[in-house]
Parts: sequence; structure tokens; C-alpha cells
Amino acid sequence: MPSGCGGKGREFTCSCLHQCEAQSPRGITEIAFNLPKKAEVELTVYNAAGMRVKTLVNGKVEAGIHKVTWKGTDARGTTVPQGVYFFRLETGNTSLSRKCILMK
Repeated sequence: MPSGCGGKGREFTCSCLHQCEAQSPRGITEIAFNLPKKAEVELTVYNAAGMRVKTLVNGKVEAGIHKVTWKGTDARGTTVPQGVYFFRLETGNTSLSRKCILMK
């Protein structure tokens, strides 16, 4: 569990964005996040230059643990090159970011 993300059992006291996990050599990555309560969520991928690559979640999400898969593509479905990417989770007045290295 990331630092600053606490709770008892499955009840979280704050929103958390976990480090990404590579799922295969094809550039598929899993991103996990926790929400203490139902919220409007935007989970977006940015490249190292700060340009938006793809929005993975945009809407109301229930409280709890969530996992989202990114297949290493941009908003048009084009495969992106390997390199450094950032995931940003925004929920109301909270914004969390994590760095991820995409390798293929």
C-alpha cells in the first residue's frame, strides 16, 4: 500500500494510487487505485513531455479498490513507444501521480 494511504481492512481513509505493474512484454500495464467513498474520477496517462496520452477512467466510481488495464495505446488506439509515462488520478480536490516505465 502506498505511503499516506491508510485504513482498516478494506476501508480507506484517503484516495490512493498504487505503482503500476507490467502485465506482459507487450506493454500491458495494470494501475490500481483506492477510493474511500464514491467519487468523480479521472485517471489519465501522460507522456514524459506532459502531453495527455489517454484517459482511462472518466466518471463516477464506487468506493473500494479498483484496477484498470492500459494496453500501451493512445486515445486513437495507436501503440505508444516504450519510455516513461505518468498516471494521474483526480478525485474532487485530490490529485495523485505515479511514474511508470513502459517496456516492450
